[in-house]
Amino acid sequence: MRALSSVHRAIIKNDPLQLAPSFWAAYRAEENLSPLIPPERWAKIKTDNLNPMVAQALQGVLTGDRIQVIRAELGPGGVGMGYGPAVFSNLAGLQLILAAEGIPFTALTPSAVLARQLQQRTEVPSQTLTSYLLLPENRRGVLFVDWASFTELNQAEALFTHLEKTQSRLILVGLPQSESAATGLVLFLDQWFMMLFFLLSGAGTWYALGSRTAGQYVTERLQRLLVPLVVGCLVVVPPLVYAGPDVEPCRSVL
Repeated sequence: MRALSSVHRAIIKNDPLQLAPSFWAAYRAEENLSPLIPPERWAKIKTDNLNPMVAQALQGVLTGDRIQVIRAELGPGGVGMGYGPAVFSNLAGLQLILAAEGIPFTALTPSAVLARQLQQRTEVPSQTLTSYLLLPENRRGVLFVDWASFTELNQAEALFTHLEKTQSRLILVGLPQSESAATGLVLFLDQWFMMLFFLLSGAGTWYALGSRTAGQYVTERLQRLLVPLVVGCLVVVPPLVYAGPDVEPCRSVL
């Protein structure tokens, strides 16, 4: 059973189905792995508290699929920025079901901050994908992986190798975004963005101190930077927040 009937094959950022051919092949294959629970047991499991997409994906991985994909936003904060309340609710529901069946369940996230947030809100063991891949191979279980966790080309293959060796199952969740060549160039240059700012700031300070005392320099910086900052915070920002449009909800949040 597939949570998604087809996969968009455009150039997509952090798409493990494209980064790792084995991922794509495993997803497309009609695998019949040994079920994690007897098929008749699934009929007795109540999934009323789960999103239908999540319930369908859970049924797939428990009854024979290696990989299930759910294309949906995980929260309103953007890629890797935060999770919505529905994510916590669904993860907590998955944890209750899998714990009752004695099946280990782990969530993998892009950052340690998100991992701590998930674990505190849901009690689901959570960590970053990077740290998970550094650990010795764990026993068989179910992994809930945020799509944005894939930041390196070799991570997808490494995770798939782990799935094969441990016979674990994967629920891959997220909505990767198509990106153009220009976006790729911007992301490449972004590695040095802040460093260049510090370089320019340091060079400007060196030249400025050549014609000013330290006290004159500090006074000048306060006048040019602190005063506009305070005025902007008190005069400009409040009206913008009050008059600004409401934030629209994500198009498909779990």
